[in-house]
Amino acid sequence: MILVISSCSLALAVSTAPATHPLLSWLSSSGGGASVAVGTAADGLRGLVATRAAQPGDVLLEVPLACCASDECTDAPTLQPPSCTAGMHWQVQLASTVLASRAQGEQSLDWLSSWPEPPPMPLLCTDDELSLACDEPLAQRVRDDRAWAETQSALVAAAADEEGDAELAAAIRATPTAFLEALALVKSRALRLKATRAIGMRYLLVPVLDISNHDAKPTAIYSFSPTRGGVVRLHAARRLEAGSAVTIRYGDAGDEHYVEQYGFVPRANAPNAVELPLLRILQSAEQHGDDNDDSGDEGESGTGSSGAVEGGTGWSAERLSALGVDGAAPFALHASAPSVELLATLRAVLCAQAVDPLRGACGCGDWEGGKVGGFGEGDEELAAAALRCVARAAAAEAQRIETLGNTVDGRAGEGGAGSEAGAVLRELRQSKLRLLKSLGASATRMAAAFAQAHAAGGGGAGMSARMMLEAAVMEAEPPPFPLAPRQLDSFAAREWDWDRASFVQ
Repeated sequence: MILVISSCSLALAVSTAPATHPLLSWLSSSGGGASVAVGTAADGLRGLVATRAAQPGDVLLEVPLACCASDECTDAPTLQPPSCTAGMHWQVQLASTVLASRAQGEQSLDWLSSWPEPPPMPLLCTDDELSLACDEPLAQRVRDDRAWAETQSALVAAAADEEGDAELAAAIRATPTAFLEALALVKSRALRLKATRAIGMRYLLVPVLDISNHDAKPTAIYSFSPTRGGVVRLHAARRLEAGSAVTIRYGDAGDEHYVEQYGFVPRANAPNAVELPLLRILQSAEQHGDDNDDSGDEGESGTGSSGAVEGGTGWSAERLSALGVDGAAPFALHASAPSVELLATLRAVLCAQAVDPLRGACGCGDWEGGKVGGFGEGDEELAAAALRCVARAAAAEAQRIETLGNTVDGRAGEGGAGSEAGAVLRELRQSKLRLLKSLGASATRMAAAFAQAHAAGGGGAGMSARMMLEAAVMEAEPPPFPLAPRQLDSFAAREWDWDRASFVQ
């Protein structure tokens, strides 16, 4: 399942006590149930908190489908998007639903009116603010998304005019950013859910559930249940006490995804990565070589003096292409280690080995026999060379970002670009710098361990170095979900007794 739910900074801003929150009262009167409240947990974040103790699998929240808004599906007992948006993108349909519902002031959809302002997403940034991330690919994606949104807004307004939906057309044209803001809210709050076979996979706006904050190790997980005519449930994923934060995981992606989709940078994010093209990694490693490197004696190439490594210097796109490698292909750099794919590719190109485009670099993903990225017994010198390459590339990229960041910060200060969205982009930049510096230190340590193992003739020292590399690579893996899919399916199939706070026997 793909989670695309509100960011941790988007809890509803209300002054009422959690027990009397109007949104929960509305849900109760609409046939839903909840053992959660809107409040502030021990971590200081405002969001959902448990109102009673719960065991794994217990239902914390139950929202009838009739209380949800859905993208187009005539068989779903949900609020349907305006008919003039039939066949359009799901985000366009749900954004139009939000605008139309607010314009009509439907009593049954007061929860849409209770939404706060859109999150500080790059989609709503100015062009000057986009430069604060020092990430031109991200900025270009945002500009493309904005242009697409403007086109869709015009199409919906024209379709509304043609169908005689004056309220929707007026809502879209109310302000230049009306549709864009509705789209930002939808992007940050909708979830993708597989319901019954007749309904299928749908994008839904689910009230109350969309207040759940993000956590890499969540306390809850959601599912569809066919009971009571179809509901969306939030289950406890671990033992909870009254007052515990009720959190979900929005997905497994890098910090850029969270910034673009939700408008915040996670406090902890194992899968986070900086992606760089292979050619830039190799060339920046050459240019950032350190003559004082103490990880081993080096020849002219900086990859070892014994001749075991044939990579040399002078990397080019043509040279890599001759080896069957695309120099423009991006590879992930994590805080603890490079990806296995990058390690395997570096192993191949540093040995001047041709790569089969259909199978990828030799040894990629081979974990048998203590290998990581294809590095096994006897590859200690080669592994040290690859890791030194990574460390130097990380240092070069960090230096580039810091230099560019000083320039854009100066321009932003002169232009007064100090919005919340701009602050989030600066935070994203700092997150990248922390990752690159952490990787540089980690790769340097591991390179030294492999160099020492090579000097010692491999053996136990080589195995220790490979185990160090394996552990570093595994740090980038997201934590497992606390509930297995089969467990969740079993809980979803059972009816929940809200009076007894237990499943019906």
